[in-house]
Amino acid sequence: MGLRKAEAPVAVLAVFEVVNADKALYFLVFGEALLNDGVTFVLYEGIKELATIKTEDMATVPIISYVYVLLSFLTAPLGGGLIGFIVGLASALVTKHTTEASAFLKPMLALLFAALAYGLTIVFGFSNILGLIAYGLTQERYAFGNMSVKASILTNNIVHTVAIIFENILFFILGCEFAAVGFYAIWDFALVVLLTIVISRILVTCGLCAIINKYTQRPINWKWQILIIVGGLRGAISFAMVVTYEGPFHKIFYDTTLVVIFFTTIANGIITKPLVTSLGLKAEAGVQTDYGLVVGDKAHRG
Repeated sequence: MGLRKAEAPVAVLAVFEVVNADKALYFLVFGEALLNDGVTFVLYEGIKELATIKTEDMATVPIISYVYVLLSFLTAPLGGGLIGFIVGLASALVTKHTTEASAFLKPMLALLFAALAYGLTIVFGFSNILGLIAYGLTQERYAFGNMSVKASILTNNIVHTVAIIFENILFFILGCEFAAVGFYAIWDFALVVLLTIVISRILVTCGLCAIINKYTQRPINWKWQILIIVGGLRGAISFAMVVTYEGPFHKIFYDTTLVVIFFTTIANGIITKPLVTSLGLKAEAGVQTDYGLVVGDKAHRG
């Protein structure tokens, strides 16, 4: 069930941009999805190793092996985040001391260091997703200040373009794979999975927001919580995980994951726009949002 919890709220975020939804809400949904992806993938990697152990062999597995798996849930995300942060600082240092003559290389350096962070997390067995998240946050805080406005825009545009290209390729692959799904064999299991996802997401989102709201001066209201729940789409990460899974019930998990991806992408994407409009979550130009962000005109969106 864990691999279906990874998120890729592409459709919802695209609708947010079209209807000019509150930017704070946009980044809240986007950030929650990124963190969810990173944590879920770490949990999946550990549980996947246990799933390959046959029932009759479980008694022969040393207790220390289970301890290592549990520890990986902590070390993998922390290690990935640390590598991303260190590589991000290195990128900021290099861009700071780059001469004016070679300033045009700064966008390329930022992308190369991102590839370095990703490669190092793979080599050391840490979370590459959280590594890239930490790297991106470090770049935003330290490296972009060393770039000109033109170079910063160019870097963002390159990353955005590459992301769109690979998103389209991914959904093309998903469409081809979806045609071969055996619906009659998995419809009941897929229905149970969908209901479980919806119920668990409602409980977790409302529960965590209730706890967070006790310790923050800017509470997450019920309208935002509805959009966070709707923004929980299954996408690229869940598909990547199920493709690499070779344990028991592989075919059932594979087909069910594809069904869940398509259902949540289409259904959640369709209802997002009327929800944003009916709940009054569209941000007007120049109006300060709940989280202190000022929304400009369409030219500043993205």
